[in-house]
Amino acid sequence: MPCFLPVEMGQFIQLRELLVLNLALIEVPLWLTTLTDLRYVMLRGTDITKLPATISNLHRLELLRIENCQNPLSMLPESFRELRALRYLSFRDTYLRYLPIKHLPPSLTHLELSYSSLLAGVDYDELHSRFPKLRVCLNGVK
Repeated sequence: MPCFLPVEMGQFIQLRELLVLNLALIEVPLWLTTLTDLRYVMLRGTDITKLPATISNLHRLELLRIENCQNPLSMLPESFRELRALRYLSFRDTYLRYLPIKHLPPSLTHLELSYSSLLAGVDYDELHSRFPKLRVCLNGVK
């Protein structure tokens, strides 16, 4: 059964970390992208299938972990590239349909894809040419 986070959580404007664990959350709440002080977001064990274009509002976000999702995550929005502070991105144990390299922010230094299924594949040559210092974890890629 789908779950929703209370709208009142959007009032925590100084929140820096948000962990959503093992909830049948089907979409990222709109209020989440108004919490512009967020530095760390983990969405683990959810039913989220896409990220909103407004995710780019999180200008201070440094670490984003979308892990152990039950449903395939469709591609990242183009605006994802605007997350200028994002250093660490994890899709560990997630059924990722497509990873558009051109949508990744230039600040990225670590990409976790372990135990993920990349149905469309990833052009690792392009990934390396765009991000020569990027550390990519691929343990157990399905």
